[in-house]
Amino acid sequence: MEEFGRDIVQSACLLQAEQHAQEPLKKNGEFDLMEKSLKIHMMFSMSTSHLPRNCSSVFMTVVSRLRATAKEDVPSFSFLRAATTIATAKEIELTVLHFLLKFETKTDDIEALNFWRSLERIALWMMLVKPKVQLRRTRCFQIINSSDNPTNLKAALDLSKEEKQEICDTLRTASFDTPSWKSIAKAILERMNEHELMIISQTRLKSELNFLQLEHVLPEKWEKELNKDLTKIDAEKCLPMKGNFALLNQKINVKISNGSFSAKQPHLLESPYPLTRRIGNAGKWTRSTFEAHHRYLVELAIKIWDL
Repeated sequence: MEEFGRDIVQSACLLQAEQHAQEPLKKNGEFDLMEKSLKIHMMFSMSTSHLPRNCSSVFMTVVSRLRATAKEDVPSFSFLRAATTIATAKEIELTVLHFLLKFETKTDDIEALNFWRSLERIALWMMLVKPKVQLRRTRCFQIINSSDNPTNLKAALDLSKEEKQEICDTLRTASFDTPSWKSIAKAILERMNEHELMIISQTRLKSELNFLQLEHVLPEKWEKELNKDLTKIDAEKCLPMKGNFALLNQKINVKISNGSFSAKQPHLLESPYPLTRRIGNAGKWTRSTFEAHHRYLVELAIKIWDL
């Protein structure tokens, strides 16, 4: 069989994508066109085969097998889905769709387990480090193009030592003080709570997931909270950082928003989410308790995503 060069194969793929999407290729629009084409192809495959009718079901089919064969934490589709809504990680959706089709019928669960864990780490890197769009797209295409070559796939999925350090540094120092950063904080906290729940044999966050909100433990109006253990400088430093956020159900969050820590504490302790309860057990919210919780979250992230 005649061998074709990479450029010819790429052009053929783009031509096929134009036919699937029924639209012409725009300047610098290769990634968007391929993404749209793959989504259309996947939806068609789901309607004409034995695959489940939505991506969540496909993923959970894989995850249910993984939980039966592995005692370790398994990947989170909720986290990957949340990543696709973040501007600096949305390209990961194309990769997720491609490998959902690959692994739904694949029986090598260990390979699938390692892949989804690694892809979660790639998504986390995109969310926190915010690499340029071309770099994100190139990384996703490298992963997809390596899907049938285990050695190349591992290389494409592996983060360098420097990239892992960038994630850790961002977790330690970033201010989650804008809507986009708060969305990232919420996705990460949901994933961490899911990890903690799985340790006690619960598979995922409860059905209230869509109603979860971020709550500042130290309120945004913190002036009345100042004391000898929490100065103005301390408050300004800790307010926007990850360690000062907790997950709460929407109704409770509205009820206690901007309340003092002592007013919030009973609700924190009653929360079904382990990391929220952990804050409630702090007793007081001071600089030292904030710093200890913040360090705990960073170390937990290092453990979950193998940083």
